[in-house]
Amino acid sequence: YPLIELLTGLIFFFIGIFGILIKKKRIKVKMIISSPELRTSESSRELQQVLGLSDIGVSDCLDDVYAPGPYLEGMSMRELKSKKGNVYDINRWRKYNHETPEHAIKRMRSIFYQTVQKLKMSEAYILVSHGDPIAWFANTVNGKEIPNPQSLRNQIYPPKGNGILYLIGKNNKITGEYMLKKIEEKKIY
Repeated sequence: YPLIELLTGLIFFFIGIFGILIKKKRIKVKMIISSPELRTSESSRELQQVLGLSDIGVSDCLDDVYAPGPYLEGMSMRELKSKKGNVYDINRWRKYNHETPEHAIKRMRSIFYQTVQKLKMSEAYILVSHGDPIAWFANTVNGKEIPNPQSLRNQIYPPKGNGILYLIGKNNKITGEYMLKKIEEKKIY
């Protein structure tokens, strides 16, 4: 099957193990496409080295959700988390013109299906993005309704270092979806 990986905020240890597993399975990774943000670019470069790929694509479609309000108001992450991290409340954040879930879903679907069109049998692309955009995509890709933003993190939401593997079948349809769990680093004495 052709494969597409959606990965979020990888840690370097996981990337190394992930790359080795891809090599062992002899999966032909055509390309890594990354969000333009520094944290995803660094992860993509590490994965690129492990897999021996020549270059990395960058797409704004994989960028994090545009939601500058908390930052512009000097809000700490702790304070934002105490408010359940809802940067999608139109009444609260209107003046900052935050990105809507619908827009995040539209751009993630766009890059996903553009990439699917390029796939050939036994090829894989790896898309490196961020938690919220991946979650919006993953929770709606199979025709499900858009979840309430306050419950997004209780739905399909891969934590940093985890990802989702999509198997693509005939007619470019998703035939399988698997969560990739981060491998915990263990100290060896």
